Amino acid sequence: MSGKKGYLLILLALLVACAPAAEDEVSSPSQVIADNEAPDVTEAEHEEDSEHADDHDDDADEHDDDEHREHEAHEHGVAEMSVAWSGQDLLIDLETPGFNVLGFEYAPASDAEKRLFAESMVALESGVFLAFNAEAACTLLEAEVDSAYAEAADQDHADEAEHEGEAE
Repeated sequence: MSGKKGYLLILLALLVACAPAAEDEVSSPSQVIADNEAPDVTEAEHEEDSEHADDHDDDADEHDDDEHREHEAHEHGVAEMSVAWSGQDLLIDLETPGFNVLGFEYAPASDAEKRLFAESMVALESGVFLAFNAEAACTLLEAEVDSAYAEAADQDHADEAEHEGEAE
């Protein structure tokens, strides 16, 4: 793996099974899984967020474009989540910049960063951060985390093992 630093994207897919609710216990399926009401954002809060986003416009000058992989523009603290509900199955896809999970958005370089990355991937795959209403009786069936760094790290480990085998 090269020593270049680039934008780290983490993709998480979760498949969850939930028990059906009794008709008389819940008035709508959305109440079982989550409250689907988003808080209202006032115009002043929206303008404040826009002003904060403008602060990051100068950040582009600090980044070396040659060191970044091609990705869509991103914003720290923002992630994209897709949720699909089908009877008793819930599929959750989360796409987030590595910064939101790790505190940095480049391939981990130091031992501490590599350890944090590995621990974070284990936590994401375990679903430990998921919380559902008890009435939903949901169980994590499958979790898959994907990132370009994880693939590159796996290849680096395979290359190291191959070189160690040649040295013997």
